[in-house]
Amino acid sequence: MKERCVFAFSFVSVFYIFGGSYIIMMSSLCCAYYLISKHRSITYVAVLSGSLLVLFRTVNFSKVTFLDIGVTPLAESALTYAIFRCCSFSFEAIERPSDGNDLMKLFQYNFYLPYFFFGPVLTYDCFKNQENSCSNNEIRLFIRDVIRVFSYVIVVNFLRHYLHVSCLPLNQEFMQAAPSVVLGFLAFINIYLDWLKGRVLYTLTSGIARHVDGCSRVPGCAKCTVNIYTFADTFFDRGIQHWLVRYVYDPLGQTHNSFWKEALAGAASFGVVLLAQGVTWQSLAFVLLNWAGLTLEFCLIKNFNVIRNERIKAFAFGLNYWFILLFNSIGINGIQTSWVYFKKLFLEGGVTGVVVMSVIGYCYVTLNRMIKNNSKEDKKTN
Repeated sequence: MKERCVFAFSFVSVFYIFGGSYIIMMSSLCCAYYLISKHRSITYVAVLSGSLLVLFRTVNFSKVTFLDIGVTPLAESALTYAIFRCCSFSFEAIERPSDGNDLMKLFQYNFYLPYFFFGPVLTYDCFKNQENSCSNNEIRLFIRDVIRVFSYVIVVNFLRHYLHVSCLPLNQEFMQAAPSVVLGFLAFINIYLDWLKGRVLYTLTSGIARHVDGCSRVPGCAKCTVNIYTFADTFFDRGIQHWLVRYVYDPLGQTHNSFWKEALAGAASFGVVLLAQGVTWQSLAFVLLNWAGLTLEFCLIKNFNVIRNERIKAFAFGLNYWFILLFNSIGINGIQTSWVYFKKLFLEGGVTGVVVMSVIGYCYVTLNRMIKNNSKEDKKTN
């Protein structure tokens, strides 16, 4: 009964915001995926999903749905996430046809309001197996999350409107004249700001799902890019990451021991990301470079299983850390700005600049690995 009430509220809310034509399109999408899942063909589901992502990125969305141009980006975002959810439902229904995955459950899953507009993507197996458990501390925990969200909002507004860190990379005169230390800090803080905005969004939506609806399996925000040194951990949306690993990366990569299977799995995963973001030169560069980094990192880690010297590993991962920052800055600031970062940090400084960047990366990775090893030892002792 509770699920049907939540669905009715979500359905009416979406209808109020977007109108009847959008509801018809979203309902048709659910029906199409439900009918394809009955044919039990993974190929049909994959082809339909790819075709829809390409179609909705190429047509004039406001004319098709008769929406006001102000809410069109919100509708496009919601539709992209809906395709991921419907695809997850179809895959799970094909894999386990005896679980009673009917059309009403697909509607309840797809129209769940906290995740409808901006995600994160919660795969259908997690949504279906939720344990609705509310404790007496939920109000206190919800208030804590609200306070945390407001503190993040204050930091984001301070960085954007007082330090203007989002506008400075657009000023090419400043970028060309600024020293490498300033540009390194600027790249660092912009990536941190982008992660912080996602943290605000996902803390809010996941907090509502966890503390108001009592959902137990709620995806969180990804790790901050400035705090990691492997490409495998860099994906911004942890829900999308889990979706890609479950339905694309693991099925194609299988045991992840073959270079070619690993390269194919990575290419297919980032291909889905490219279709979801829209095929532009910026997103294409972001996808290709991160795929190349992930594939080379696979070879690096596989060979490092033989190497016992921790200093060599830390040095290699230190360089990896800087490439992660540069590649992800493409998705945030664009190709031209990222090229200025690379030129200032690595090329104009000559050998000295490369040595300095390598030493900084080496120190960071060494410190990070020491903290992780100490935390593991503390858990063992406890």
